[in-house]
Amino acid sequence: MKQDLISRAAALIMSKNRFLIATHVNPDGDAIGSSLALGEILGTMGKDVVCYCETPVPDRYLFMPGAYQFTAELADPEQREVFVVIDCSDLDRAGKVLKKSRMPEAMINIDHHRNNNISGGVHLVDENACASAELVYRLIGELRQPITRSAALNLYTAILTDTGSFRFSNTNQAAFRISEEMVGLGVIPQVVARKVYGTYSAARLKLLSHVLDTLEISPNKMFATLTVTLATMAKTGTIRDDINGFVDYPRFITGIEFSALVQEVSEGRLHVSLRSAGNVNVAKIAEEFGGGGHFNASGFEAAGDIDSIKSRLTRIADSVEPQGSGVGGTK
Repeated sequence: MKQDLISRAAALIMSKNRFLIATHVNPDGDAIGSSLALGEILGTMGKDVVCYCETPVPDRYLFMPGAYQFTAELADPEQREVFVVIDCSDLDRAGKVLKKSRMPEAMINIDHHRNNNISGGVHLVDENACASAELVYRLIGELRQPITRSAALNLYTAILTDTGSFRFSNTNQAAFRISEEMVGLGVIPQVVARKVYGTYSAARLKLLSHVLDTLEISPNKMFATLTVTLATMAKTGTIRDDINGFVDYPRFITGIEFSALVQEVSEGRLHVSLRSAGNVNVAKIAEEFGGGGHFNASGFEAAGDIDSIKSRLTRIADSVEPQGSGVGGTK
């Protein structure tokens, strides 16, 4: 991404006062941390900032400074001078309120997904960034603002979670360099890790037991699926956030190159998460279903029944040829 785009975004921020920062529904650590970090820095500059997300922040991220500041209600979005859309490749994922709002002429799009299709405004999109937080970090630097300890915690958490604790192929040099700087500003890595990964409810473990029983492996032994139904979630008393990380379990099986978690989100509506061990580009598979993401982590939503989606994924798996090295992965 060219430096002049960062400079344009910084100049726009300096010239305006009322900002709406919005991210995607069912936000992850990067979406939350990037939004909150930028929001706080703009606040220290005297800007009027509203952070919007249509769905609640998952419990495991409520420790992040400012997490309770997100709102799902926007009484006057048109009164905001600038919309900043973060970690969201499509406005459809930014929530109904934002989609129905009249977009201002001034907009900043901050994202690291290769299939970003939001048009207009300043387009800060770099698929080589480790996370949207990397781009927010660069923007804060261009604004010449000091990073507060709470913003550092949000940026660190965003990078930690979006790189899979530095295990995914998007883990670049910037991920370590920025994280080191954030630790220098007071972030304690083991505390963040414990908050994000260290506490599970009994209901989540019961759900995991049921989900692991649904394991299916493709005929070519390269692909595995897990399934989550609404009935299973009701039986275990769990919520969508309890499923986080389940898609990674099949990849621990020897020989499995990529995996899918097929989740029933409503009657006739499915969400599918895809993960790769580093040799299969699951972003291309997701794009066949209208989704997208990264080489090693992607997803899509689709109408239909679980068996038909799994059958189609298995047919695709049978024709997949590994592309990466398996060491560090590729993009």
